[in-house]
Amino acid sequence: MPDEDPSEPREAAEPTEPTSADAPAARRRNPLVVVGAVALLVAVVVGGIWFQTSREGDVEEVGSTGTGGIDAVPVDEGMTFGTAGGPIVDMYVDYQCTHCAELDEVIGDEMALLAGSGDAEIVVRPVRFLSRASARGAAALYCAAEAGHAYEMHQSLLADIAGDFTPSGLTERAGAMEIDEAAFSACLTDEATTDWVGGVTAAAESDGINSVPAVFVDGTRLSDAELRSGPAFRIAVLGDGT
Repeated sequence: MPDEDPSEPREAAEPTEPTSADAPAARRRNPLVVVGAVALLVAVVVGGIWFQTSREGDVEEVGSTGTGGIDAVPVDEGMTFGTAGGPIVDMYVDYQCTHCAELDEVIGDEMALLAGSGDAEIVVRPVRFLSRASARGAAALYCAAEAGHAYEMHQSLLADIAGDFTPSGLTERAGAMEIDEAAFSACLTDEATTDWVGGVTAAAESDGINSVPAVFVDGTRLSDAELRSGPAFRIAVLGDGT
């Protein structure tokens, strides 16, 4: 049972339609440190046969790509994935949020593909709305970025929100991703990490966000219909014919 913090807002009971008051503030990103390396995966060799990664097909196939290699840059408002220049997708999540986990099952792999291909800049904003475990999950994302496994950690946390979010449990999770456990454990309680986690939640609250999940494209909140599937999400980000 997560250690709930009743003073914080809770996740939305049901997905809600967008309102203009929910739009995040338009601000320039402030990179703190670039981590990871660009991995633009075009095809995967399997048994000597090349399989082209589909940009319009079943999003479950995208999970086979190396999400650990997507560029990750911590900024004041969250963790950016991909390169600047395309549409900016802001995703507010809490790593103890059931609906956030359900949404990632639908669009998470498509987000990875958009970021990995450079078609969009994804900004994951992990807030501490539900419990202290939410903050520890956000810290795990930050520390995984230093080792080049941020998106892999992001999806792992959402896929296992009922898992062990203690420092030792998160360190064990990182070890399974071949992240140095000693460095990761030290990072979890580092002042820079806790400052970043607190700053991300403060920025979300400043933007008027009081429930999660919430997804925006260039400042406009996406509707439930636009989040119903990976292809629908892709069209919402890039437009028809992509």
